Amino acid sequence: MPTTHAFHKADSALICFAPQAIHIDETFYTFEVTRLINSKNARIWNNALGNPDKLIRNGSIDEAMTNLLTGKANIKTDKPKKILAYLY
Repeated sequence: MPTTHAFHKADSALICFAPQAIHIDETFYTFEVTRLINSKNARIWNNALGNPDKLIRNGSIDEAMTNLLTGKANIKTDKPKKILAYLY
């Protein structure tokens, strides 16, 4: 699973490696990136360990989840119980 930090790197990783998943972070977690990755039938692993987890810790789960749920990503977090409670 390659880790990418820019749209063009995600595109290159999809072309070069045809991975089953790509790890991205919040800095470029956009509709365009998720559409690109999903179009190649790859899964998205979104790192929420930075600002999203901080927002959750500080009680701003709505803001964090709005961003995290942008594109059907699997979420890597230190706050799984809070996220699951929010979702269910």
